[in-house]
Amino acid sequence: MSSKLTRPSDLFGMKAIKVPPYTKSAAIYDHMMRIVNYPGWVRYLLNLIKIANRSLVQRSSRPNLQLLELACGTGNMSLILAKKGYRVIGIDGSSEMLYIANSKAKRMHLSSIQFIESDILSFKTDSKFDIVLCCYDSLNYLEGINSLGILFNKVNQCLKPNGVFIFDLSMENNSLYDASMFDQKGKQNGTFYHRKSYYEQSSKTHKTYIRIFRNGELFEEVHSEYIYTLSEVRERYLSAGFKEIGAFGDFTYLPATEKSDRIHFVLTNKQ
Repeated sequence: MSSKLTRPSDLFGMKAIKVPPYTKSAAIYDHMMRIVNYPGWVRYLLNLIKIANRSLVQRSSRPNLQLLELACGTGNMSLILAKKGYRVIGIDGSSEMLYIANSKAKRMHLSSIQFIESDILSFKTDSKFDIVLCCYDSLNYLEGINSLGILFNKVNQCLKPNGVFIFDLSMENNSLYDASMFDQKGKQNGTFYHRKSYYEQSSKTHKTYIRIFRNGELFEEVHSEYIYTLSEVRERYLSAGFKEIGAFGDFTYLPATEKSDRIHFVLTNKQ
């Protein structure tokens, strides 16, 4: 590979080495996501937890509850929650992303937080959790509505009685009108990257291509996200034994609709 490639605009004009998602982008993930307001997102999640606590009158609202974050990535949300006193375990399928997460935890002197490498459909834990979170499109990576059903059953099994499960999904409206026009170029520590995003409406698949040029080599990751409807997702988690506390649209506390860009679901296993 020629080392003469110096401008991000060149990255989609050359042959690239195909690699799995998050293997090469992990090192620049936080730079790519620097516009995301993680503290604000966590504040919203904590408010959703408060809404759940009002519905579950027997639950304690103290912060030092056992919390599991699925698909925790580089730990941005897990670390904030750990600093707030939650006892956090983060699970992710990418060792490269978890390396970053562990490095940040060490720098922050958060020795209590634990990160585990595992696919979110096959994770094993002896612990039971008060709260399970799965955020930022992570469940959109599961292909097929049956995979969501498997995940919902698995989460139900690892929750304590009166446990709370909060997750979000990116919806078709977001793919049609926002993310499909996404085109980002950047550079960090000598690494160039270029992200392009496309929505295939016929298959309801949102694809993001990330090209990364580092040390004279060009890599490409293809991230596929699968779009589901509110009604089919609701049917699956109700079938898995969850009760719905709320489904909220677009970082509000208003009921979501099929036209929402993003929906946060707040569920409980209370019988």
